[in-house]
Amino acid sequence: MVRISRTERQIIIVALVGIVTSAGMVIAFWYLFLAQNPCYPCISAGNEALNMDSYQFNSPTNLTMTKRNTGLHTVSLTAYLVQDSNANRYASFGWSGPTIPVNTIAVVNVIIDGRALTFQLRTSYTVAMLTAKNDEFVFTVTTN
Repeated sequence: MVRISRTERQIIIVALVGIVTSAGMVIAFWYLFLAQNPCYPCISAGNEALNMDSYQFNSPTNLTMTKRNTGLHTVSLTAYLVQDSNANRYASFGWSGPTIPVNTIAVVNVIIDGRALTFQLRTSYTVAMLTAKNDEFVFTVTTN
């Protein structure tokens, strides 16, 4: 039988507590940041920047957004995802969106099929747009 001194036992307990705590922090970080926002930390290596000037809901399945390219390169939009507060989603990955030159504005129509979700009054939506360089830009819009 191997005898472990009191000091060795305390060192082992402290090490195990540290390992369990570290693992818990890694899991919490993954869940809170990466699982909820796959874009985190959303650093654009391509120097793309896209801002929203305005938006308007045209119908329960149509949203028009005015985007401004404030980056250093032309932005080509290739996909979008719309999500409501209940995690209902609509994605359009085969979308051929506008190409927006630097320092210009483009009107972007976001059309959803109405099956996964529809735009409802007094509701907020997250709209994520993906570019040809795989940069993701996320915007929040709210119906009146």
